[in-house]
Parts: sequence; structure tokens; C-alpha cells
Amino acid sequence: MRNQKYGVETRAVDFARLHANLCLAADGTIKMPEPEKILRMRTVLDRTGLSRSTIYRKMGEGTFPRQVEISEHCRGWRESAINRWIADPAAYRETIGTEPSPGNAVHPKTHLLA
Repeated sequence: MRNQKYGVETRAVDFARLHANLCLAADGTIKMPEPEKILRMRTVLDRTGLSRSTIYRKMGEGTFPRQVEISEHCRGWRESAINRWIADPAAYRETIGTEPSPGNAVHPKTHLLA
């Protein structure tokens, strides 16, 4: 679109989408939201106070957030999910909406017996 007054190219801006991605701080400044962090095992152990085996048992029961796959041999937890669990561990339950996608699912390793 060409601006008639100045004769320069302008682009239409989707202000609704732009506004949805910005946060208004208390001082009136606009800040971009923080990206979701992925926490590794050591950080989750420190934050929750649980042992490694308890975390895996609770994941199996659906009472602790599931891991997401970072790479082929690396997994972690979404910080927001860990924070929800910390806020109310007794009431936390994995819901259908938070199921990991098939590419992010953590599958037990199968061992072939010779």
C-alpha cells in the first residue's frame, strides 16, 4: 500500500495479533513475554525436592508433568508445568490437553534379548 501523503510504501499491521503478543508492565512500558523455558532434571530435583525415582513414578501415575523431547537423547520439563505442580502438588493431574505430541512423547526403551 502506498501512502498518498509521503509517497512511501507502508504495510498493514494486524494490531490485534501484535497486542496479544505484548505485555503491558506496571510502569506503562510494553514488554515482550518471556519464552517458555525447558528445565533439566537437576533443576527439577532442586525445585521440587523429589527424588529421581519419585518423579518418574509420579509421571507414570499422571500426577507429575511429563517430559518433552529436546533432542534424541535429551529431555526436560516445561517450566510452566513444573510451576503448576509446585503450586498444588496434591491436586495436579495430567489432562488430555497437555498430552505430549507423538514426537515429544517419552517412551520406555525396549531391550532386545539375544
